[in-house]
Amino acid sequence: PEPPEPAMPDPAPDKPSPAGATTIFGRLGGDRTIAQAVERFHERMLLDPELRHAFEAADLVRLRRQHAAFLAHALGGPVRYDG
Repeated sequence: PEPPEPAMPDPAPDKPSPAGATTIFGRLGGDRTIAQAVERFHERMLLDPELRHAFEAADLVRLRRQHAAFLAHALGGPVRYDG
C-alpha cells in the first residue's frame, strides 16, 4: 500500500488565522483579498494577446463582480453565488 498523501500545508503557517477564519475564504483574507485577486486576474487576462479579444465587448465591471462572488462562494465565504 502507498503511504497517504501529506496534508496541504497552511499557506501562511507563521501568521495566525484571524478569529473565526475557519474557511479558506477567511484564511485568505476575505472579500478584500478576493477582490485583489480578481482584479489582478483581469489585468493579466486583458494583457494576453490570445485572451483579450474574447473580452472586448464584455461588461468588465459586471464580470469582475461575478468572478469575485463565484470565488467567495467556492471558498466558503458568506456570498451566495447562483450564476
